[in-house]
Amino acid sequence: MDPSLKFWLDVIGAIFSLASTLLYIKANKSAWPISLVAICINIFLYYKTGIYGDMSLEIIYFTLVFYGWYQWAWGGANNTNLTISRITPKLGLLLSAIAFLGTCSLSCILINFTNSQVPYWDNSTTFLSLNAQWMICKKILETWAVWFVVDALYVELYFNKALPFHSTLLIVYCVLAIIGYYRWRSGIGNQEVGFLPQHDS
Repeated sequence: MDPSLKFWLDVIGAIFSLASTLLYIKANKSAWPISLVAICINIFLYYKTGIYGDMSLEIIYFTLVFYGWYQWAWGGANNTNLTISRITPKLGLLLSAIAFLGTCSLSCILINFTNSQVPYWDNSTTFLSLNAQWMICKKILETWAVWFVVDALYVELYFNKALPFHSTLLIVYCVLAIIGYYRWRSGIGNQEVGFLPQHDS
């Protein structure tokens, strides 16, 4: 891949990804169309850099964007905007089992049929990301805790793949995941929250 093209795809993809994350923190529906742009850029970038698990993940994200967009707009009571909620223990166990089994099975495929050098690392982040993305589609608070773990794992992976802007962005994402958690926690039952805490005058 041409180094200059890789550089600009890394930069532009990171910018759109960051913009969508800031809007997700606010639970603002504008996050979804901006995510579509970031996803299209990232699919091409990951394919060219051999991060096949993440490339597959972005393709799934493309579909989940439309699901999440619909849920946020009409997934609430009486087809109203969805409100922020908490995960149930049963759902938490189910999502954990899916992530574990999916990581083990897909890693075997990458080991045998691709040139991936980080199959387990790649796939653990892939399935945890899928869980987190589905949770954000449903406006479940704990999505931000999962995203924090995923983002921390991704930092080294992207440095190893010579994607410095994406790697730096993931460090920022770790901070944003903490902000997102506390903002959504304060907004349980609400449709949208501010990026910064609101103070009474």
